[in-house]
Amino acid sequence: MNNKIKAWASLGGDKVNPTVATAIFLMILIMMMILPTPAWLLDIGLSISFASSIAIFMIVLFSERPLDFSSFPTMLLASLKIIAASWRNERQNQNAQEISERGKMLLEKFVSFTDDMKKIGEQLERTQHTYGDAMKKLTEGRGNLVRQATELESLGVRSRKKIDDSLITDTDIGE
Repeated sequence: MNNKIKAWASLGGDKVNPTVATAIFLMILIMMMILPTPAWLLDIGLSISFASSIAIFMIVLFSERPLDFSSFPTMLLASLKIIAASWRNERQNQNAQEISERGKMLLEKFVSFTDDMKKIGEQLERTQHTYGDAMKKLTEGRGNLVRQATELESLGVRSRKKIDDSLITDTDIGE
């Protein structure tokens, strides 16, 4: 037990060791860059960053010896890099959402298109069937229209137009 107390006392007792605090701060900072952070938290961090940058700028501006406060550019650069990384992460999240929405719309449009193509196919089949029935009435059977027209021509009825030869078959003429 005494060893634990001595170890705690060597770290500073109730005081926080600056090295440990810096390490913890850096770990939290790295985790914020890796893990997705909510927008409101990024806004708060950005506000704090801007406020601290303005405060540092004002201190440097009104200090008698600005070189005493030379860490300003380094802190500003680090803050700007963190802000840029968070904005990039937010942009990527927005792009991913937009890609997802556009993919959904594309898929819905594709399904609708395939349904329409099926309907067109069914209508073409019905049209083909109706065409076949009409051609049978025109060219097949005892009372088909082509036979009746050729019989009218053989009886002496004349027309300015002639029946298409492809419609007249040998069986129509011979019967």
